Amino acid sequence: MRCGLFATSLQGRPAAKKNLFSRHEKTWTPENILRVNLAGEHGATHIYRAQIAVASLFFRDMLPFLHETLNHEKRHCRLFHDMAAARSVRPCRAMTLWALGGGLLGLSSTLFGAHGVWICTAAVEATVYRHMRSQLTYLKPRDAELYALVATILREETGHLRYARSRAGVLTPPMRALRNAIAMATEFAVQRSF
Repeated sequence: MRCGLFATSLQGRPAAKKNLFSRHEKTWTPENILRVNLAGEHGATHIYRAQIAVASLFFRDMLPFLHETLNHEKRHCRLFHDMAAARSVRPCRAMTLWALGGGLLGLSSTLFGAHGVWICTAAVEATVYRHMRSQLTYLKPRDAELYALVATILREETGHLRYARSRAGVLTPPMRALRNAIAMATEFAVQRSF
Protein backbone atom coordinates (compact mmCIF):
# COMPACT_ATOMS: atom_id res chain seq x y z
CA MET A 1 0.00 0.00 0.00
CA ARG A 2 1.48 3.27 -1.12
CA CYS A 3 0.67 6.91 -0.48
CA GLY A 4 -1.60 8.36 -3.08
CA LEU A 5 -3.14 5.04 -4.14
CA PHE A 6 -6.85 5.26 -4.90
CA ALA A 7 -8.57 1.91 -5.33
CA THR A 8 -12.25 2.81 -5.12
CA SER A 9 -14.68 5.07 -6.89
CA LEU A 10 -17.85 6.89 -5.90
CA GLN A 11 -19.94 5.54 -8.77
CA GLY A 12 -23.47 4.83 -7.68
CA ARG A 13 -22.92 6.28 -4.21
CA PRO A 14 -24.45 9.46 -2.91
CA ALA A 15 -21.94 11.95 -1.56
CA ALA A 16 -21.78 11.62 2.22
CA LYS A 17 -20.59 14.56 4.25
CA LYS A 18 -20.58 12.50 7.44
CA ASN A 19 -17.91 10.06 6.28
CA LEU A 20 -15.11 11.78 4.41
CA PHE A 21 -13.27 8.48 4.06
CA SER A 22 -16.10 6.92 2.03
CA ARG A 23 -13.93 7.06 -1.09
CA HIS A 24 -11.47 4.75 0.60
CA GLU A 25 -13.72 2.17 2.25
CA LYS A 26 -12.21 -0.75 0.32
CA THR A 27 -8.63 0.36 1.04
CA TRP A 28 -9.36 1.33 4.62
CA THR A 29 -7.20 -0.58 7.03
CA PRO A 30 -5.73 0.24 10.42
CA GLU A 31 -2.38 0.40 8.61
CA ASN A 32 -3.62 3.09 6.22
CA ILE A 33 -5.09 5.07 9.09
CA LEU A 34 -1.79 4.88 10.98
CA ARG A 35 0.08 5.95 7.87
CA VAL A 36 -2.07 9.00 7.10
CA ASN A 37 -2.27 10.09 10.76
CA LEU A 38 1.50 9.87 11.16
CA ALA A 39 1.97 11.96 8.01
CA GLY A 40 -0.60 14.51 9.17
CA GLU A 41 0.95 14.92 12.61
CA HIS A 42 4.39 15.23 11.00
CA GLY A 43 3.07 18.02 8.78
CA ALA A 44 1.39 19.70 11.75
CA THR A 45 4.67 19.90 13.65
CA HIS A 46 6.11 21.85 10.73
CA ILE A 47 3.10 24.19 10.56
CA TYR A 48 3.56 25.14 14.21
CA ARG A 49 7.35 25.43 13.99
CA ALA A 50 7.02 27.92 11.13
CA GLN A 51 4.33 29.88 12.95
CA ILE A 52 6.45 29.98 16.12
CA ALA A 53 9.41 31.34 14.16
CA VAL A 54 7.36 34.30 12.94
CA ALA A 55 5.26 34.73 16.10
CA SER A 56 8.42 35.06 18.19
CA LEU A 57 9.11 38.25 16.23
CA PHE A 58 5.62 39.68 15.70
CA PHE A 59 2.91 37.90 17.72
CA ARG A 60 4.51 37.02 21.05
CA ASP A 61 1.16 36.69 22.81
CA MET A 62 0.44 33.61 20.66
CA LEU A 63 3.59 31.78 21.68
CA PRO A 64 2.23 29.89 24.71
CA PHE A 65 -0.57 28.35 22.64
CA LEU A 66 1.72 27.59 19.69
CA HIS A 67 4.38 25.95 21.89
CA GLU A 68 1.81 23.89 23.76
CA THR A 69 0.17 22.80 20.51
CA LEU A 70 3.52 21.94 18.93
CA ASN A 71 4.32 19.76 21.94
CA HIS A 72 0.96 18.00 21.55
CA GLU A 73 1.60 17.41 17.84
CA LYS A 74 5.11 16.07 18.51
CA ARG A 75 3.68 13.64 21.05
CA HIS A 76 0.91 12.58 18.66
CA CYS A 77 3.50 12.04 15.94
CA ARG A 78 5.64 9.93 18.29
CA LEU A 79 2.65 7.84 19.40
CA PHE A 80 1.57 7.10 15.82
CA HIS A 81 5.19 6.42 14.86
CA ASP A 82 5.67 4.00 17.75
CA MET A 83 2.48 2.10 16.95
CA ALA A 84 3.35 2.00 13.24
CA ALA A 85 6.82 0.66 14.05
CA ALA A 86 5.41 -1.97 16.42
CA ARG A 87 3.08 -3.12 13.64
CA SER A 88 5.73 -2.90 10.89
CA VAL A 89 3.74 -0.23 9.04
CA ARG A 90 5.88 1.84 6.69
CA PRO A 91 5.41 5.61 6.86
CA CYS A 92 3.78 7.38 3.94
CA ARG A 93 6.23 7.98 1.11
CA ALA A 94 5.30 11.65 1.07
CA MET A 95 6.60 12.51 4.55
CA THR A 96 9.04 15.05 3.13
CA LEU A 97 6.21 16.72 1.23
CA TRP A 98 4.14 16.84 4.43
CA ALA A 99 7.05 18.57 6.17
CA LEU A 100 7.60 21.06 3.35
CA GLY A 101 3.89 21.69 2.87
CA GLY A 102 3.35 22.12 6.60
CA GLY A 103 6.22 24.59 6.86
CA LEU A 104 5.00 26.54 3.85
CA LEU A 105 1.43 26.59 5.16
CA GLY A 106 2.54 27.72 8.61
CA LEU A 107 4.75 30.44 7.19
CA SER A 108 2.23 31.68 4.64
CA SER A 109 -0.54 31.85 7.26
CA THR A 110 1.54 34.39 9.20
CA LEU A 111 1.43 36.76 6.22
CA PHE A 112 -2.16 37.47 7.31
CA GLY A 113 -1.04 38.33 10.83
CA ALA A 114 -2.20 36.65 14.02
CA HIS A 115 -5.67 36.31 12.49
CA GLY A 116 -4.19 34.19 9.70
CA VAL A 117 -2.54 31.89 12.22
CA TRP A 118 -5.85 31.33 14.03
CA ILE A 119 -7.65 30.71 10.75
CA CYS A 120 -4.97 28.27 9.63
CA THR A 121 -5.13 26.36 12.90
CA ALA A 122 -8.93 26.21 12.84
CA ALA A 123 -9.04 25.06 9.19
CA VAL A 124 -6.42 22.34 9.64
CA GLU A 125 -7.83 21.12 12.94
CA ALA A 126 -11.40 21.03 11.52
CA THR A 127 -10.19 18.71 8.75
CA VAL A 128 -8.33 16.57 11.30
CA TYR A 129 -11.43 16.45 13.48
CA ARG A 130 -13.67 15.23 10.63
CA HIS A 131 -11.21 12.56 9.58
CA MET A 132 -10.53 11.26 13.06
CA ARG A 133 -14.26 11.07 13.83
CA SER A 134 -14.71 8.96 10.70
CA GLN A 135 -11.73 6.83 11.66
CA LEU A 136 -13.25 6.11 15.05
CA THR A 137 -16.43 4.84 13.40
CA TYR A 138 -14.37 2.49 11.24
CA LEU A 139 -11.96 1.38 14.00
CA LYS A 140 -14.40 0.74 16.84
CA PRO A 141 -15.35 -2.81 15.78
CA ARG A 142 -11.94 -3.59 14.24
CA ASP A 143 -8.97 -2.30 16.26
CA ALA A 144 -9.44 -1.40 19.92
CA GLU A 145 -5.83 -0.29 20.44
CA LEU A 146 -5.74 2.14 17.50
CA TYR A 147 -9.29 3.29 18.34
CA ALA A 148 -8.16 4.24 21.85
CA LEU A 149 -5.12 6.11 20.52
CA VAL A 150 -7.11 8.07 17.92
CA ALA A 151 -9.82 8.87 20.52
CA THR A 152 -7.24 10.21 22.96
CA ILE A 153 -5.53 12.34 20.32
CA LEU A 154 -8.86 13.60 18.99
CA ARG A 155 -9.64 15.11 22.40
CA GLU A 156 -6.52 17.31 22.20
CA GLU A 157 -7.10 18.16 18.55
CA THR A 158 -10.65 19.23 19.42
CA GLY A 159 -9.20 21.56 22.07
CA HIS A 160 -6.91 23.12 19.46
CA LEU A 161 -9.85 23.57 17.11
CA ARG A 162 -12.11 25.20 19.70
CA TYR A 163 -9.40 27.54 20.93
CA ALA A 164 -8.43 28.64 17.41
CA ARG A 165 -12.05 29.16 16.38
CA SER A 166 -12.67 31.29 19.45
CA ARG A 167 -9.70 33.50 18.50
CA ALA A 168 -10.40 33.67 14.76
CA GLY A 169 -13.56 35.70 15.29
CA VAL A 170 -15.78 36.84 12.45
CA LEU A 171 -14.38 35.96 9.03
CA THR A 172 -14.43 38.55 6.27
CA PRO A 173 -14.80 37.21 2.71
CA PRO A 174 -11.00 37.17 2.15
CA MET A 175 -10.48 35.32 5.45
CA ARG A 176 -13.21 32.82 4.55
CA ALA A 177 -11.42 32.25 1.25
CA LEU A 178 -8.17 31.68 3.16
CA ARG A 179 -9.87 29.22 5.53
CA ASN A 180 -11.43 27.33 2.61
CA ALA A 181 -8.14 27.18 0.70
CA ILE A 182 -6.31 25.82 3.75
CA ALA A 183 -9.05 23.26 4.41
CA MET A 184 -8.97 22.12 0.77
CA ALA A 185 -5.16 21.85 0.78
CA THR A 186 -5.28 19.82 3.98
CA GLU A 187 -8.01 17.56 2.60
CA PHE A 188 -6.05 17.07 -0.60
CA ALA A 189 -2.92 16.09 1.32
CA VAL A 190 -4.89 13.60 3.42
CA GLN A 191 -6.54 12.03 0.36
CA ARG A 192 -3.22 11.70 -1.46
CA SER A 193 -1.56 10.05 1.53
CA PHE A 194 -4.09 7.31 2.08
